Amino acid sequence: MKDKMSILVVDDEPIVCDSCKKILTEKGFMVETALNGEEALKKFKKGDFDIVIVDLKMPGVDGMEVLRSVKKIKPEVDVVMITGYGTIPSAVEAMKLGAVDYVPKPFTPEELGQIISQVVEKRSKLVAEKAPKKGAILLDVFKKPPKVVYHPERVWVKDIKIEETLDENFLNEVRSTPGGERVIDCIQCGTCSGSCPLSYRMDYTPREINAMVRAGLRDEVLSSNSIWICSSCYLCTVRCPRQIKITDIMYALKNLAMKDKRFLKKAKSPLLSRYFVDNVNRYGRNHELELTLKFFLRANPRAILKHSLMGLRLFLRKRFSVFPKRIKNINQLRTMVRKAEALGGLR
Repeated sequence: MKDKMSILVVDDEPIVCDSCKKILTEKGFMVETALNGEEALKKFKKGDFDIVIVDLKMPGVDGMEVLRSVKKIKPEVDVVMITGYGTIPSAVEAMKLGAVDYVPKPFTPEELGQIISQVVEKRSKLVAEKAPKKGAILLDVFKKPPKVVYHPERVWVKDIKIEETLDENFLNEVRSTPGGERVIDCIQCGTCSGSCPLSYRMDYTPREINAMVRAGLRDEVLSSNSIWICSSCYLCTVRCPRQIKITDIMYALKNLAMKDKRFLKKAKSPLLSRYFVDNVNRYGRNHELELTLKFFLRANPRAILKHSLMGLRLFLRKRFSVFPKRIKNINQLRTMVRKAEALGGLR
């Protein structure tokens, strides 16, 4: 950690910025200020800040937008929200998006100092825990021997991983995606694995996936069948005591796997996903017959004959049409798809 931590204070009231700067400078921090969100993001991109203190309500780019941008650019930076009367629910929502704490206006120098001290203490512990130890090794505790009865509390050891072989950027990649910000808050309680109706078929359960992401086991995670078997039922998400969006993390991992072309050779989900998105981009809606034919011709041609009788019954009951129908204003949808692709999405 640096000798002096750097803090960016963002508030549209000059007196608040000046007061915060005076309080924090006296406590030994390097402090810069910004009077609006646009100025704050420019300074943040150029500087090397450890903590950002930002007012929730500001004209133009507000505190929420600054929070999202900061977490996207540099997920490890801690963000503290300044909130006025009546905006406490918004501050709580900000914490769900990754803010570590909030300080209500008006606040005393002692209150601000106490909150920042707590943030600094937490950062110091995190850095100490992640500090590499010379010659250290990590056990790969996520492999289970074949033909054993699954027990969620058992840990199976198969081989070891030298620390230098781990991908330190993997965690930051996942945290920078929507929904992945809180993966580090996982307490490994196993509620997600216990709730998942398909965990028994996964190479690694949702709990293990979270731990492996934090450990930097990129190859193992992106090459596993777990992220493709996930049915997006959201049971793990709604039952997580830490409110971690595990289903969104699975989507983020699918996206990374497709970018790296590391998905399983037998996995059919990436193929189905690509044909579905192409269909929607072409017509604005799904055309079941075209999707089914394209998918089975590529994945399993014999299945066309197997399911042909069912297809005929669906057609006779008018459950799908032979010819596709295009929605109105299809170009608007295509514009949104192109924008999503520009922001890092995949077709």
